[in-house]
Amino acid sequence: TSPGPLAGHTAAVLGSHVYIFGGRSGPKTYSNKLYRLDTGKWTEVFFADLIFLIQQGTFVWATIGGTDKAPTGRAFHATCVIGTAIYVFGGTNGTKVFNDLYRFDTGRQDIALLIFVHDRYSHHYTETNAWEEIIRDADAECWPPPCFGHSCVCVSKEVCGIDAIVSFGGITRKQSSYIPSNELWLFGIG
Repeated sequence: TSPGPLAGHTAAVLGSHVYIFGGRSGPKTYSNKLYRLDTGKWTEVFFADLIFLIQQGTFVWATIGGTDKAPTGRAFHATCVIGTAIYVFGGTNGTKVFNDLYRFDTGRQDIALLIFVHDRYSHHYTETNAWEEIIRDADAECWPPPCFGHSCVCVSKEVCGIDAIVSFGGITRKQSSYIPSNELWLFGIG
């Protein structure tokens, strides 16, 4: 099933699949579904010094991951990819602004509860075909505030020595109003 109209959703590419998560689907309606679009096989065709990409097969949508342990429906969150895992951070559902971090591993399609301890996480249990929430340790001193409209990129350990998510900007609450932020956060996730 293809997603309906969405705004504030995110997209990530892994191999020949495009993943769409969340978004606002109507007034006060926020999705927590993860969709996968199989783009099929693409082939380069050379003709008269030009390169064309030809798509073989059809575009096929699927809903994956279930919603039982998925993040709360949200929009204006950020998504990035490391390896076979899609990470979702922050966002809003119109009444609440989030600062939670979730991972969906497309390679295993299972969940592992991860607890952050001093900017690292430890593995606790697994459950098949579900999301995982990366929970910060109550003693963690550094954790970003709730935000939406921010950006995230994932950096692999080949680049900086650890797998990490870098988050920048967005809208955060300061006292009784929401204001743009210039905060930069780094999550060590491996």
